[in-house]
Amino acid sequence: MSTEDRMQLAAINIRGRILEYSVQMENQMDIYIADSYAKDANHSNDMIFMILGSRVTFKSKYEILEYLLIHQEPKVYSKNKKEIQNIKHLIELRNCFSHWPVEYSQPSMQKFEKKDIITFVRIRGNNNGAITRKEYRENDINSIIDDFMKSIEILRNLNNIV
Repeated sequence: MSTEDRMQLAAINIRGRILEYSVQMENQMDIYIADSYAKDANHSNDMIFMILGSRVTFKSKYEILEYLLIHQEPKVYSKNKKEIQNIKHLIELRNCFSHWPVEYSQPSMQKFEKKDIITFVRIRGNNNGAITRKEYRENDINSIIDDFMKSIEILRNLNNIV
């Protein structure tokens, strides 16, 4: 199997893991937001299905969640502030893994062969064509997954409060 093929499989694995945990985290956010406004489970489900699930961005859901926590559960927010604010960072990471292509340049393939580093790139469509690169190893991905799992657990606990 070529280096490019192995990089592609690694990217598929990474993206799948990150996206799965992103979906779980977003679902927990949907539940918290909907339950904060809905008067019963049916209304909560309707809100998730008709509004939150398809019409509100992940970033906007975070902003709503943070607002609700600050104003409705200030003690809970204060206790978990760092972890709640980390959700914003996880959303940014999710966007990288969802939208940025893998770099298959010769130097990137050599890094992958020697150090198991995979590089994701974003090319800005502005005047200077700025390129942003982010490099990840398996232990970086595992650390990100751990952060997702912690955030999901906090959100599940919050959903037990509402």
